[in-house]
Parts: sequence; structure tokens; C-alpha cells
Amino acid sequence: MVAVALVQLAGVEMQPLPSTLRTAAQVCIGVFIGVTFNTQTLAELRASFATVIGRTVATVTSSLFLASFVQRWLKLDAQQRFSRARPAD
Repeated sequence: MVAVALVQLAGVEMQPLPSTLRTAAQVCIGVFIGVTFNTQTLAELRASFATVIGRTVATVTSSLFLASFVQRWLKLDAQQRFSRARPAD
């Protein structure tokens, strides 16, 4: 993934993968995760649940704070915020 990003940043145009290849890769990743999932993995996930939730809340909170800061700094109204939040055509 990093290699592809670096190649594209270097200016090389790459064609998107065919959808069947992408789907097959996603299935392979899912199978790998499913095969390696066991009771120890579940116990580790349970142990880190509070940390994950805490970091998620902290990320959302800091994102909202920074968004309001940028909004005030750039003096954006509601229409400008909406139009700048959507992807370019």
C-alpha cells in the first residue's frame, strides 16, 4: 500500500484493479483474519475494549474541536463548510 502511494506521488499513473481481483483480495484477507481468530484473540480484544472506546471518543472530540477552530479561523459560513467538506468532482 505504501509502495503504491509512493509510486502515485511520483507521478506514475496506475490503472485501478479489476473489481473481481479486489473482491478476491478482500475475501482472502477476511479468511486470514477468521482463521487466526481464537479465544485468546477474543480475550485480548475484551481487555483493550475500554482503551479503544476511549481513544475513539478522544479522536472524535479533538476532531470536532479542531474543525470549529478552523471554521472560526477561516471565517466559514454553513454553506462554505458543507461545500468544502464534500469530495471534489
